Amino acid sequence: MTARDDPDVRDSRLMSRILRHCPERYGVALDRDGWASVEGLSRGSGLQAERIIRIAETNTRYELSPDGGRIRALHGHSVDVGYGAPVSPPDVLYHGTSRENLKGIMASGAILPMRRTMVHLSVSVERAEEVGRRHGEPVVISVDARRMAGSGFEFFLSGDGVYLTERVPTGYFLVVTDMGDRSQGPVDPVYLLVLL
Repeated sequence: MTARDDPDVRDSRLMSRILRHCPERYGVALDRDGWASVEGLSRGSGLQAERIIRIAETNTRYELSPDGGRIRALHGHSVDVGYGAPVSPPDVLYHGTSRENLKGIMASGAILPMRRTMVHLSVSVERAEEVGRRHGEPVVISVDARRMAGSGFEFFLSGDGVYLTERVPTGYFLVVTDMGDRSQGPVDPVYLLVLL
């Protein structure tokens, strides 16, 4: 069975589309922090409430309220939602992307959210590499999050340990590692600007 044929994948994608991108199209109301009632999502999606809860409990994309009555997508929104209070990030965070996207990032001078509202940063190289692999040949950018926070950039923490920020200027890159060709070792971002 392919992912396309898997009913759990299909239903999770529908939930994700509604909670992250177009709740109004399905008649689902989100509060300012992205929460929707499970009942409202059930009506809007056509999925039974029990199914929504089961998918949310087995998928790290979602968070259920303690009483099980509300649900939200943790990150990846293209609609405006709040992310709670800003937090202090670890000293270094990692962004996974593809070799193909790296040139655009360097040309624009920053990692930008693109079709999302926030840039996603991981706490581990492995998780960032996994994200980068979804987009092509993976590249991991190490980010000086401590210095960014000291410069006034705000960070938010999603329920599954992903840090969110509005953008990451290239001046805060520590090193860039091509995960497909580690024999090169990490590359200094200033040198990378010359190469690209």
